[in-house]
Amino acid sequence: MIAIDLSTGDSFPLSSLPPLSAALGNFDGVHLGHAAVLTRASDEAQRLGLTPAVWTFDPIPAAREHLCGREERFRLFREQGIRLAVCASFEEVKKWSPERFVRRCLLERCSVRAAACGYNYRFGKDAAGTPEQLASLLSEQGIPLSVVPACTADGEAISSSRIRSLILSGDVAEAAKLLGRPYFVTAPVVRGNKLGRLMGFPTINQEPPEGICLPGRGVYATAVSTDGVLYPAVTNIGTRPTVTGDSETAYTMETHMIGYSGNLYGKTVSVLFRYRQRGEKHFSDLEELIAEIRNNAEDSARSFADVTATDRPSEGV
Repeated sequence: MIAIDLSTGDSFPLSSLPPLSAALGNFDGVHLGHAAVLTRASDEAQRLGLTPAVWTFDPIPAAREHLCGREERFRLFREQGIRLAVCASFEEVKKWSPERFVRRCLLERCSVRAAACGYNYRFGKDAAGTPEQLASLLSEQGIPLSVVPACTADGEAISSSRIRSLILSGDVAEAAKLLGRPYFVTAPVVRGNKLGRLMGFPTINQEPPEGICLPGRGVYATAVSTDGVLYPAVTNIGTRPTVTGDSETAYTMETHMIGYSGNLYGKTVSVLFRYRQRGEKHFSDLEELIAEIRNNAEDSARSFADVTATDRPSEGV
């Protein structure tokens, strides 16, 4: 386990930790339900004179695609008022009983003096520990636990699995409502085959990090921030837009930034997914393809005024 100062990114030994009010959980995606837990820990820290922190796994032990990368996750923690992150590997603690986890990890090594968790939080070997058991174990040491109830939307609990399903199906607009922000994919720009440039629509090609949840195949109205400027954009996820007979089938994330001219090779860029414009399709000829790309770009540019300052991705996430 290590402790990380979220304002600087510096790590330091657990022995230097101050008394903590800790949010407990995986926090994959830091959606509205997660934000409620983080905010509760931060509020309790202020009330009790403690340092607001998060206890989590790094990397996240999830079999499914993650909803955000490590640096973005830490940035979102900071935005919820969290100052420190205590990060453990799943392998390190997976065999600990609930009792040992609380005693050895939270109390002795991490100086937790108040805690918050979600209603469905599980901990300890085989995920046997429940919020009720956690409350009982902590209360024996006079430590309060806040159990945050489910946050709901349309009568259903907000969860990472629900959001992941929406993104994979292409409904990034609905996913954004549950996240409390637009969905981003952050990745380095790599060299492509420059077909877009030859058609009059230069694109940036990106290789998303392994394990990140990519929206379902199709074309999306997006936005990209670089050098302090936010550009409307169009992003294709899937095989490159093809004309009948083209054998190109490589899976790609390719974005045309409207009004941008420059070189982004090697730079890490965040693409904000706003809504799905259409699914993948083949075109009968090059002119039909160019006309469709132009229509998608014009649609994205027209709706760009809906993007607010708080929606904008942070550069260098």
